[in-house]
Formats: sequence, C-alpha cells, structure tokens
Amino acid sequence: MSWLDRETERARREGVKHPENYPYLLHPQHPNGRGVVLIHGFGASPHELYPLAEILQQHNFTVA
Repeated sequence: MSWLDRETERARREGVKHPENYPYLLHPQHPNGRGVVLIHGFGASPHELYPLAEILQQHNFTVA
C-alpha cells in the first residue's frame, strides 16, 4: 500500500466525507527532482491548496 493509499484510508476512517478533501500526490510530466509538501491550517483542507499544487506541478515539482 502506498503512502497516498494509507493517508486516504486514514482520512476516511477519521470522517472525511468529501473526496476533494482527501490527500493528493501530483507528479509532473518532466520532474525537476524537487518536491513540495503543502500544509493547510487547522480550519482549512487540502482542496483549498489544490490550485497552488497544480501551478507547482506545471513548474515540474512533485506536490503532496
């Protein structure tokens, strides 16, 4: 089981109802060898950071 699978399952167990709030891992088409971990605040969700994640992915970063 991958990191993403484990974290998604954990989110389900902890009551996350909407799939857009599950963790994500974005891989670029042409990786630059660097990664970024986005951390949201207590009152936020992964979904709120997704637009930034997509921009970073377009700039060849792996994003979690």
